Amino acid sequence: MRRIISTLAVATAAVLPVVLAVPASAQAGDVVVKAGTAAGAIYYGPTAARDAAKFATGLEVVRNPAGELVDVRATSTVAGWYRASRVQVDSVRLATATTVVLARTSPVASASLATATTGWRAIAPGTCTRYRSITGYSVRWANGVTGRYTKASPLITVCGPSRPAVFANCASLNRVFPHGIGRAGAHDVVRGSTAPVTDFYVSSYLYAANSGRDADHDGVACERH
Repeated sequence: MRRIISTLAVATAAVLPVVLAVPASAQAGDVVVKAGTAAGAIYYGPTAARDAAKFATGLEVVRNPAGELVDVRATSTVAGWYRASRVQVDSVRLATATTVVLARTSPVASASLATATTGWRAIAPGTCTRYRSITGYSVRWANGVTGRYTKASPLITVCGPSRPAVFANCASLNRVFPHGIGRAGAHDVVRGSTAPVTDFYVSSYLYAANSGRDADHDGVACERH
């Protein structure tokens, strides 16, 4: 598994306007790895020996079986460490340097460990964007006081593929995508008693680059029954 982890200093986040976007979805077989995670501890007491909770906020990126980055989302976790009776991720946002592009504002609470993510955002081929995770946390301390905190991960450059993976033949394509590649909305067309293939990898971008392997012109290249 190729990892693109980078851990830098934590910055305090400003409040940014929310712009709605349609989240993408990672597919089965895609690999999710972490990137740009900032982690540390939150203290209520005057020293590190009392009243502490741990936090981590960062990005998760998805690589398809060909190794190309296809999706990104923000993820955040807060854990009770010492004398923290309740922890909560109040909100988590996926943001560029200037704008929030995806947000989850429904809180996730736990007595010990709370994790929340945004939806997936598609990474367009041939583009590079700097993303960060911005998270609001709440911690209820042993004396009943609730503290609220905002943390941000460093900006990380996330790039889509500059050129699609092109396969010389179906044998080489099926080694990476065992059931073929189809454009969005395609349906495998078969004759006789053979059932259509439904678990091909869906990518109009990859299909267009390998459409010459679509012998029956049904929108699915190198489908394997």
